[in-house]
Amino acid sequence: MRQEITQLRAELAADTRRAGVGGGLLAAGGVFGLLAPHASSVALLRALESVMSPRRAALVLSAGYLTAGAVLTLSGVGRLRETGVVTRRAVSRVKQDVREAAGATRRPAVETR
Repeated sequence: MRQEITQLRAELAADTRRAGVGGGLLAAGGVFGLLAPHASSVALLRALESVMSPRRAALVLSAGYLTAGAVLTLSGVGRLRETGVVTRRAVSRVKQDVREAAGATRRPAVETR
């Protein structure tokens, strides 16, 4: 029995180490995934700077990001509003169905004497 417990501990320790390494690799991948858009932004800014002044390039890039963000935000808000309307309609339909079902299942009170 002790030998089995010792073997189980060794297996758990090895699995824990592998899981730790996997978690570390996942975190490192996430960090690099966050750095990639920044590097792309810097590269795009440098490309714009080759055509116009650095200030104007930064302004153009910032305006582009702001416009894209605004369009995406407004689109998302519109979709959420549409979903809310559909949800309200669905809730009112379910309430009506419940009322109808409740009305259909009501039985007249039976007098007991």
